[in-house]
Amino acid sequence: MHFGFRTLLIVLAVGMPLAWVACQFMPGANLVRSAAGVGIFAIATIATWISFWPERKFRREVANREPLDDTQFFHEFYADTNVPADITCRLRPIYCKFFDLEVGKLRPEDRPPEIVDLDMIDLVRDIEAEFGVNISDKDAERIDGSFDSIARYLAEHSRSANVGV
Repeated sequence: MHFGFRTLLIVLAVGMPLAWVACQFMPGANLVRSAAGVGIFAIATIATWISFWPERKFRREVANREPLDDTQFFHEFYADTNVPADITCRLRPIYCKFFDLEVGKLRPEDRPPEIVDLDMIDLVRDIEAEFGVNISDKDAERIDGSFDSIARYLAEHSRSANVGV
């Protein structure tokens, strides 16, 4: 969810007058109640906008990166590791689609802030389907949600099971 400064201004510009009008139709409404309602609405809107700051910062950082193709990505981040190029090439589109990121701008350490609030079941299912693996709940909890942790888990799993990768 992208909740930028422009959205905050629009919500405040439209929502505050609507809150004020709504307070006018409340039984026994008076100026104090109307002002309190508008104030509460404004505070809630601003608090919501502030709570999305980490995600906005992350998305700005990602947007400013130079894109890397699959070969560049692998050579820059995984060439000297046990993670095969095939894993990174197949995992990047799945991960980026789930988090609505541009594939070329993904970096291994990326862990979108909204990951805490999301249900990761769909991401785990997509990874399981693509790689032909079964990720246990215990293993899923061990993965911190970064691209790198998932890639390294799959590489470790493929070495031990030698399945689907």
